Amino acid sequence: MRIKFYTENNLEHNNKVGSTKYIKQIKEYYLTEHKIDMEIIPVNKPKTNILIKFIAFINLIFNTIPVQITYRQKANRNIETNNSELTFIEGIYLGPFVSDKNNCILLAQDSLSRLQFSIASQTKKIFKKLYYIISGYSYLMLELNLYKKFKKVIFVSGEDLKYIESQGDFKNLELLEIGLDFEDLYESNSVPLLEDITKRYGEYIIFTGNMTYPPNRDAAKILVEKIFPLIREKNITVKLLLVGIESEKFNDPTNNIYGIGKVESIKEYIGGSQLYISPLFSGSGMKNKILESFAQKTLTLASPKSVEGIKSLENNYHYIKCETHNEFSEKVIDILKNPKKYKQIEDLGYKFVKEKHLFTIKNAKNLGSYL
Repeated sequence: MRIKFYTENNLEHNNKVGSTKYIKQIKEYYLTEHKIDMEIIPVNKPKTNILIKFIAFINLIFNTIPVQITYRQKANRNIETNNSELTFIEGIYLGPFVSDKNNCILLAQDSLSRLQFSIASQTKKIFKKLYYIISGYSYLMLELNLYKKFKKVIFVSGEDLKYIESQGDFKNLELLEIGLDFEDLYESNSVPLLEDITKRYGEYIIFTGNMTYPPNRDAAKILVEKIFPLIREKNITVKLLLVGIESEKFNDPTNNIYGIGKVESIKEYIGGSQLYISPLFSGSGMKNKILESFAQKTLTLASPKSVEGIKSLENNYHYIKCETHNEFSEKVIDILKNPKKYKQIEDLGYKFVKEKHLFTIKNAKNLGSYL
């Protein structure tokens, strides 16, 4: 049997850490457990210019076609599939261009309509809010039309799956949660890299993520503009590290803020921190960053949106929930002053990941059923 996997992600350059990790885990499962080498077929992302962006905007407003779909229509993104092969398609962006959908598995991962509506709810600028609302409805129409045509549609979060189920009569939706590998646990950290990081930055708190993704970018802005200044007001000398694609934009060493950008191994940066802080207030899907933090035995402060979709997670047991800027800053200050008081939460978070959120252990049954 052959397995093909079509994706716009660049697995070699790891340009979307969460998505590429997910693909590699699926590939590794089939190779290890079934001796089947999954063929990764890269699909180039479409190039855009001012004219195409204008056409895409018009299509969104008057034809309710998501802008990303217009980009791919203009680039002729057609995917010819073969009934004799098991075929995975990553993402709703590629879904409309598949020739034989009923024999393919669509890894939707997140609901993009739910994501757009979530961003709109947190946006104060009226035109930006309207854009995301219209975009949300355009994606919802696409999802309702597209998902029923595939053999299976896979989500990484139960929250997204339930949302789509509530919008229509679907029989083909399934959950394949994100998770970690043994190598993501703190025991496998590079000691020299960890020592170099802590020597360079001393004591720091951290947030990670691809900052081109609006919820991550907004969370970083909240940290830089709202939460961290409240911490510094109390003469706390800890640094703030932001790690991930385009986090360099927030670099401000004079104010103890360091935008590191993309790094080869993010886990040592998390492992060297005093705590992980995730003030996400919009988004969809399940957050790998929270599991990565737990895996490093790092105390985690998180908004409800940050931990959405992670089942059996308990506040003040596995992590600490914060819902306002003041709550975040006050908790950070207390933790830095009294770290021993919170040691048990770090240990329980780590145990939670190791027992319940290793990718292959919790997803082997579903992955095996696709063959």
